Amino acid sequence: TALAAGVTTITATGISSGKSATATLSVLSGNDGNFGNPLMSKGLEVTITEVIIPEDLKPEVRFIATSELGEVVPLVELTTAQFLIAYLENDTPEYSSAAYASYFTRTEAPEGLPSATQATYDGNGLNGLIANDDGTYTYKCLSPLPADYDPSETHAVGGQFRRTSLFDGNVYVANAVLEFRPDGNPILQTRDIVATASCNDCHTRLSLHGDVRRDVRLCILCHNPGSTDANSGNTVDMPVMIHKIHMGAELPSVQAGEPYQIIGYRDSVH
Repeated sequence: TALAAGVTTITATGISSGKSATATLSVLSGNDGNFGNPLMSKGLEVTITEVIIPEDLKPEVRFIATSELGEVVPLVELTTAQFLIAYLENDTPEYSSAAYASYFTRTEAPEGLPSATQATYDGNGLNGLIANDDGTYTYKCLSPLPADYDPSETHAVGGQFRRTSLFDGNVYVANAVLEFRPDGNPILQTRDIVATASCNDCHTRLSLHGDVRRDVRLCILCHNPGSTDANSGNTVDMPVMIHKIHMGAELPSVQAGEPYQIIGYRDSVH
């Protein structure tokens, strides 16, 4: 309590062993009157600030994770941190139907059915996370980009995060997306198909895949023309899938007697 608010580093040395260790702590201000307990700094807000492509081609993502009060969220409270990276195909101002293609994919082959490719997250997870001395975080990808990737194309990195608060035990969720060009030049165009706020006008709060994905900008990095539902053979490309879902019973194929469905996690039928 004697420390000033912000990020501080404490060093401890064992009397017998003589060994030292350090810990970086986020010290809460306790000055905000919105909470009954000043230590209960709630919420999670994440901003991705930059992406670096080093010589090993394994991207490094730098981001900031804070509470609603702007306090740095400590590493121990980040219980989910997953990233995916995609590039914008047909990345020219004249091509209005450009879509993202993910660098990280997996192949599913249900018994008796053709194999199908789906976009996915990088496999490093929390193992790739490092807390920096300035209160930011760096995530190191496990998978490299292909050697022939084009640094002049528009890229996007998306992240999904959970914070499990040590103060109140609550779980807070955040998504973050950054569009960029690896060569450092301005992007030519963005992929902005619908605002998340428009979805929330009807859905209250868009929330899928275990309540951790809430931003359409994140959704389209996986739900693109290169991703297929292996069981049904249906594309999960965002424009196609969402328009079919919203047409519902009015979908011509449904009226003709063929149900439209996607087989989800653990073979659940939607």
